[in-house]
Amino acid sequence: MWYKLLCLLLCCSCSIRPLHKEVEGDRRDSIYVDVIAERDGQLLRRYLRDIIRDWCLVGEGYHLNVRLLTFEQGFSPTVNDNMQRRKVTYRAYVVLTDHDKKVLLSKQCEVASSYNIASGQGSVIYAVYGRNNRDAIYELSLRIGEMVRMVLQHES
Repeated sequence: MWYKLLCLLLCCSCSIRPLHKEVEGDRRDSIYVDVIAERDGQLLRRYLRDIIRDWCLVGEGYHLNVRLLTFEQGFSPTVNDNMQRRKVTYRAYVVLTDHDKKVLLSKQCEVASSYNIASGQGSVIYAVYGRNNRDAIYELSLRIGEMVRMVLQHES
C-alpha cells in the first residue's frame, strides 16, 4: 500500500514547477519580461508574457521591467469602528528598453479592487478568497500591454 502512495507522490511532483522559472527559449522572445517579485508579480509576468506572445512580434529584442507594489486599506467602517471591506491597489512601474538600452517607455499604471472582511469574536478573518485578485492583476497586465503596444507601433 505504501509503495502506491510513494509512486503517486513521485508522479505528481514531476509536473510541479515554479512560476518564476525561465523556460527554454524565454530570452529569444522579441520582448523579454523580467522576473517580477512576489506571487502577484509572478502572476502578472505570466499574463504579460501571454499577451506579448499573442502579438507574434519578430525583430529586435526589447526588455520590459515591471516593479509591482501593493497597497491595502480598510474602509466601510461599522458602528464599532471595525472594517467591513479592504481596498487593494496594485501599482506597476513599467520601463521598456530596446536592445541599445534606450528607454522607450517609463510610466506607472495602477488598478484597484476590494474584498469583504468577515469578523469573528474580535479577530479579523479574511473572506474565503481573501486577496485573490486575479482579475485585477489581469486588468493591470492588459493596461501595461496596451501601453507597450502603443510605444512599439510608434517605433515602427
